[in-house]
Amino acid sequence: TIVVLVMQFAVPSLIMKDIGKLKHKIADILRDFRDSSSSSAAEEPSEFNAADFLFVSSQLARQLPHLPVSRMILQFHTPWPRQSYQHVQDVSESYSRGASYALGSFSGVLLFLLGSFV
Repeated sequence: TIVVLVMQFAVPSLIMKDIGKLKHKIADILRDFRDSSSSSAAEEPSEFNAADFLFVSSQLARQLPHLPVSRMILQFHTPWPRQSYQHVQDVSESYSRGASYALGSFSGVLLFLLGSFV
């Protein structure tokens, strides 16, 4: 059916190039980690590391230094915390109610017609 064609062929074909790039990037990161010294990277005392305060993984890695993954986690340094999604922006003014109702109705009819053909 068309669902199998889309889910098993079209979607994987569209994302294959991005997956390949990610695979190479992860391999490069792991190669650099393996080639780095066995001790954790030395950092300047004056450099602020947000990961030490905000990331649970960093705190656990400091408490469990005997784990192999702890060394990798402790090498991550960033002065910036992750973006907060706590703030909410009101975007209701940018949408037209009439257009959204019409678009919703049109898409419902279109899906019904496509479903009847399959």
